[in-house]
Amino acid sequence: MGVRCALALTWITSAAVALGGCTSVRPFDPAAPEPLAPGEGLLLFVIDTELPIQMLGFSGAPAARDLPPGEHMILLAVDAGRYQWSELVFETLDGRPMRWRLLSRGAVDLLDFRVEPGRLSYVGHFRIEGEIGDRYMRWSGGLENRSAHLVERLDRQYPGLLERYAPTFGGWHRDDFLERYGALLSEPRAGEVR
Repeated sequence: MGVRCALALTWITSAAVALGGCTSVRPFDPAAPEPLAPGEGLLLFVIDTELPIQMLGFSGAPAARDLPPGEHMILLAVDAGRYQWSELVFETLDGRPMRWRLLSRGAVDLLDFRVEPGRLSYVGHFRIEGEIGDRYMRWSGGLENRSAHLVERLDRQYPGLLERYAPTFGGWHRDDFLERYGALLSEPRAGEVR
């Protein structure tokens, strides 16, 4: 069962909002021989959306682009550090971008996350619902921690990834599930030599 967190949203009227920054972000393919660079970690998140997403950004860098409706698991190699989800861009039916600055409500900043060097940092599962017209849109969204569901999916989709990169929850609250799961993976089993 995930923790559901509401996001407060502010529409940015300027289509000229540019993301600029010097964070290194690149897609990561676990099957490719290219390892993480020194100081990099893996950023993992899921987007389940009813709407096509032009771009989701964090701290001045794009995390995902051109996503059709559906569920998407995103795995990126990112410089280790602290970040914040910052922008979501949709496209209206007439082709105009609609940009939203993401703001969280409450005492805990739900949009803050961290990526640890050499580790897999899972930072949450976005759920986005709504509809888009020619010159309008309505949407709502939330961010949940579904780490328990993620483990099985990762084992199926990327076998051995959790053994190679110790998992952690890098989101808005403490959750030791992935840490403990990773520790169990690294323990030798009866009759097994590591």
